Amino acid sequence: MTRLSMVRGGFLPVSLLLAIAGVGCGESDGGVVDMGRDLGSPTDMGPEDEGVDLGPMLPLAQVRVVHGVSDLLTATNVPINGIRLCVEVAGLGVIALPPNADLLDEIDLRLGLPFRAVTPYQETLPLSTVRVYDEARVDNDAVGAIQPAVTCPTAGLDANCGDDTVPCLFSFPFDPSTLERGESYSLVVSGFRDNTNTCLAGTVPCPTGAISATLEQDEDVDDVVAGSARVRFVHSIHNLPPADLCYDLDGLVLDGAAPTIIHAAVATGDISGYATVPAVTTGMVFLTLKNPLDASTLTGNCALSSTLAASGLPSNVVPVFFSPANAMAMPPDVTPSIAAGTIITVYAMGDARYATPMGATQDDIDNFVGRTPLVLSFVDYAPAAP
Repeated sequence: MTRLSMVRGGFLPVSLLLAIAGVGCGESDGGVVDMGRDLGSPTDMGPEDEGVDLGPMLPLAQVRVVHGVSDLLTATNVPINGIRLCVEVAGLGVIALPPNADLLDEIDLRLGLPFRAVTPYQETLPLSTVRVYDEARVDNDAVGAIQPAVTCPTAGLDANCGDDTVPCLFSFPFDPSTLERGESYSLVVSGFRDNTNTCLAGTVPCPTGAISATLEQDEDVDDVVAGSARVRFVHSIHNLPPADLCYDLDGLVLDGAAPTIIHAAVATGDISGYATVPAVTTGMVFLTLKNPLDASTLTGNCALSSTLAASGLPSNVVPVFFSPANAMAMPPDVTPSIAAGTIITVYAMGDARYATPMGATQDDIDNFVGRTPLVLSFVDYAPAAP
């Protein structure tokens, strides 16, 4: 794992980044785009006219972006904003990503990359400096605007993001030579800015100004284990305790087999490695939270709380949903879908204060759906259909 920056942390020591051309999955519309891709079968680029075979030329590295910051707000109770990436290339100026267009029918990217979105993989940019902004700080999103103007600051820029005329969340240099050709990466933008709640009665700290980016190399076809899947977990709900990622083929039947651990005690803000698991298409995949206020959750891997929630599940169990539509169904559909031969990342994103409807004000109601804690599964690699 490469941690790139803290909020206003200045210049980043590690370079990377991306070109966004669309959104893989977002809560906005309930749609799902298959993120699987095959980076194999490179083309032989040897120059025939010289009679020299230079061997296969690997494609450029690919990068996707994940927006996991649940509380980018222009005011106390305004729904979540998107993020805008502004890319400065020497001699070419500053360009905005996503550009001023609807790149996919499902999501309007003129308002930035939405929260809980995972973009498709895209080839990387030239040598550049990338600044990540709260989209509402840089674009014209006036009420009633037919086509909000996408603008990136072009003046008042320096190496320290916090000293810019228009402050950005963080910035970093991108050097494509630092990425391995033929490999794929995820740039996970995560964190939690608001420290106004106690976070489990003060037992779990809620960091203020902890928005950062982590560049993580993703697995692909070369890492597939025959007959099994590879699964990784990103814990990005910053006011929840550490969590185990587990599965149970009988769906937590009380007299059935015990749950099976996939990843143990992943702390908030952390990204696990990949684990090999069998295909899981029945029962449930879920998190078990290790709540320091509930001793029954601390007895071992996949420990279930002795206190039941209104759903009938142990109170520390958070289901993993395999599409936004499943999460929004009534009742929610927790049927797992981990197929053999696939590589999957499970992302936990949201704000634990919105685990139940708040309803005190209209602002709370407006924020509830967008900030509800949700655990979604995305496909890093899936075999192409025959």
